[in-house]
Amino acid sequence: MGKIDLKDRKILYQLDLNSRATLEEIGNKVDLSKNVVAYRINRLLKMGVIRNFFTIINPFKIGYFSIGFYLVYQYATSDLKNEIIKYFVKDKNTWFVASLDGRFDLGVSLWVKDLKDFYLRWENVLKKYRSYIADHMFINYVQAHAYPHSYLLDECRDADRKELMFTGGGEQVKINDLDIQVLRVLSSNARMPTIEIANKLNISAGVIKHRIKKLEKLGVIQGYRLAMDISKLGFKDFRIDFDFKDYNQRKQIVRYIIRNPHLTDIFTSIGHADLQLHVRVKNIDTVHKIMNDLNIAFPDIVRNYGYIHISKIYKQNYMPFE
Repeated sequence: MGKIDLKDRKILYQLDLNSRATLEEIGNKVDLSKNVVAYRINRLLKMGVIRNFFTIINPFKIGYFSIGFYLVYQYATSDLKNEIIKYFVKDKNTWFVASLDGRFDLGVSLWVKDLKDFYLRWENVLKKYRSYIADHMFINYVQAHAYPHSYLLDECRDADRKELMFTGGGEQVKINDLDIQVLRVLSSNARMPTIEIANKLNISAGVIKHRIKKLEKLGVIQGYRLAMDISKLGFKDFRIDFDFKDYNQRKQIVRYIIRNPHLTDIFTSIGHADLQLHVRVKNIDTVHKIMNDLNIAFPDIVRNYGYIHISKIYKQNYMPFE
């Protein structure tokens, strides 16, 4: 694999801020010509560093909510594990599927209309694979706050650690079939030019541009991001779960932790931890350092914590495909 330098990482950082940014806009941010930016992006794609460009969609705005679950395997051969993974990847309502290391073996998140919808889907899982599931845990996601991938840069200022996008809650809005088609295209290819979307959907480019702006204004589209194989950059994904002795300190802890350049997401959920963080670090020692620093800053606030390593992501697409 070729060397990835600071300019590459700056391009990745800008693409994650807005993967629909033009080559010229990115070039102005990283002090490179648009032709050089295009060359570097294509090189990063060929190297597999960039997996795809995806769109963050707020499920609550279009009548869905997000439920996740963690599974522990039992009596499962490698072939059977692969079969289970493929089952969830093919499921049209799953938006995230990943192998895990630690307390659980597999993580899955999906969009559902209501609890009955989720139960019917979970029942189908039990009918097929119950004898291979030793344990499981459900997570009802309420909010997710995303932050810039500052770990890609050599320097990180507090001013750069502002919230990038937010999903969860808000009033449901009305969208039509064309809006759904646009969301489906953008969900898996956020950099697709407007004219290509128009040709694909057999609609004028002006109409597509208007629809996208409307979906952004309504809060359905929260932003455009970048999916990376961070292992090629020397990083690993971890989820850290907290339970607090004093839940009233949660806001202060959040204000403190968002300054950490390794933090990429904060999740609020029902039926799980009091706080869940997503961090990208080079090794487990950094996870422990994050926790040690937190305990020093807020002594006797955290009752316990645990972490899970996300070892491989198989699916990440923020759009139900029913």
